[in-house]
Amino acid sequence: MHGQTKRFFRNPAGCFQHLSAGPAAQDRVRALSGTITLWLVAATLLLASVSSASGAGGQHCVACHAELTARIVKKRYIHNPFRQQQCMSCHGITDGASPLPATVKWLAKGQTPATTHWFRLNAADCGPLLFGEADHESREPQGFRLSVPAAGDMELLENDHTPPAISDVTVGDVTRALFTTATITWQTDEYTVGAVHFGIGDLDQSAEIGQQYTKAHQATLLALKPNSTYSFAIESDDLFGNRSRSATFQFSTASSLKSGNRTVTAGGAGQQGPLQLTPHFFRHDGAYLLKVTLSRPATLAVGTDPDPDAAARPSTVPADHPLLGSWIRASTESCAACHPPDEMSSHPVNVSPKPGMRLPADYQTLPNGRISCITCHEEHGSDNPYRLRRRTSRELCIGCHKDLS
Repeated sequence: MHGQTKRFFRNPAGCFQHLSAGPAAQDRVRALSGTITLWLVAATLLLASVSSASGAGGQHCVACHAELTARIVKKRYIHNPFRQQQCMSCHGITDGASPLPATVKWLAKGQTPATTHWFRLNAADCGPLLFGEADHESREPQGFRLSVPAAGDMELLENDHTPPAISDVTVGDVTRALFTTATITWQTDEYTVGAVHFGIGDLDQSAEIGQQYTKAHQATLLALKPNSTYSFAIESDDLFGNRSRSATFQFSTASSLKSGNRTVTAGGAGQQGPLQLTPHFFRHDGAYLLKVTLSRPATLAVGTDPDPDAAARPSTVPADHPLLGSWIRASTESCAACHPPDEMSSHPVNVSPKPGMRLPADYQTLPNGRISCITCHEEHGSDNPYRLRRRTSRELCIGCHKDLS
């Protein structure tokens, strides 16, 4: 090789290689240069095509998101709606302007669809205005503004000192897929919140069911061990803090179970049009008890504006910017349109991490800390198959489930 010079170049993967300056090497350089040129042309065309996607009022997504677009078009795996310039298929909203502020501090969230919702709120957290967001089947989440009356104008509720009665305890589905899970359902004779305490032998684990007081309950137990017998008991608290605990029950994860049992809320099936909401405030022992009646079953969240003066400041968003849907709409519900959950083995979504579990910083969650599809998958593009946040499924799971390492 004496007398030959060495030339270095960067290949498409970003690694430096060296070639001798002979004819064969020069042919390889020319071929590689052609490949790089074609790749750059394709990226440029994709960038240009994305920039031509119009939003409401002629706004182009790339006009404000050029840096994001330029970064994503270089990825190996790109989300089809992004590639096809259909940004609003995931981010859009169809119910018109939302009455919610830009940021909501959620005080309580219910995950079970119902026509009647009860929440116990700290009076100090409630200003003169609360915000609600109802999520109902086949429509976008719908926002509401709730005026809070003066405490003296609220009806006083007295404690009846009677613990709630727990009944109809059922083990619904036991699913053995990527993770083993079980669904527990039960009923109470009054509006309650609670938890399922479970374990192999000792009941040393818990699954909370949120802050929604309801009579029909459902909890999903996550990350169970296969081929094991679990014991569980249910604990329920009513609006006044009266508590009851069920007997101890058992189930097995030795095989999958599809019982067909489901929590069903009567009324409202097939209704169309916006939801109608009727709030009623009560007071008890320094707390506000909020009862919300809906015209048909829906989940409901209630919160406050952490920055009530923000509306007086000028907005940085163009006036004709398309209306955007909620976080859960963009990161979970829109996914199901192309990836039906009942046709896939998937990690549960819209659930909280297990107590004590620490998620890696880049595993994005919903604003309330719950897991969504983009916790595990990059939303726009990735160099990893299935747009995973790690190179392999195993590396992804170990990020949260250290016991699998």
